[in-house]
Amino acid sequence: MPFFMNRSSSPTLQEVADSLVGFDAIVKRFPKILSKVMDLPIKSVSADVNKIEIGSLYEDLIVKFGFGGQEQTDLFLKDMHEKFMNHKAVPFLLFFALLIFGGVTAYRVLFPGQQTLSPVVNSNNTIITLISSEVGKDPETIRSIIERSIPYSESIKLSKDSYKIFKAFGDSDSLKFRNFDRFDLQKDVVKSFPENVDFDSVQDVKDFDGVEVQLADRKSVV
Repeated sequence: MPFFMNRSSSPTLQEVADSLVGFDAIVKRFPKILSKVMDLPIKSVSADVNKIEIGSLYEDLIVKFGFGGQEQTDLFLKDMHEKFMNHKAVPFLLFFALLIFGGVTAYRVLFPGQQTLSPVVNSNNTIITLISSEVGKDPETIRSIIERSIPYSESIKLSKDSYKIFKAFGDSDSLKFRNFDRFDLQKDVVKSFPENVDFDSVQDVKDFDGVEVQLADRKSVV
């Protein structure tokens, strides 16, 4: 899953390292969600660095999927062509969905009562719709699967991981995956989120009960 940011200046080593850590952490959240979205017995997902180019930031990672034993592997292989090879877009789209979800969490926890700007809502709705069309499930089912797979305490961690990638974004026009042109994360979406987030203060609220984070609804509220 090679991803690319066309920033005008080279990122710092810390930004590159943090973005890789953030990418890895987001990808490792795939199994529970993909298993439900694609009806496949995915037990684990890992990512290895294949190549890094600095100029515009280009990071190429190899994502590996693991399955729970021989029986589950055989079941996967039986359905692989129909459910996975024909729906290659789903892991890319899920990455973007989780990245945005992390940003939304930071926004709603640290700036409660404020409505997130429409670019975030529109992009998220587009992602959900694309995943829905890929796997043949209605958008609200996809949205519910993602939201229910990330409890509140985990959403704070996801938010931190998302911001590791946002910080590497710089002045890029977009974040995109090479050889995947159906969606890219535009600058106006990233810039809709607060730039300087004090995650230390999040530690004080992470155990509060009754806090709910939603990706978006049809009324354009995040």
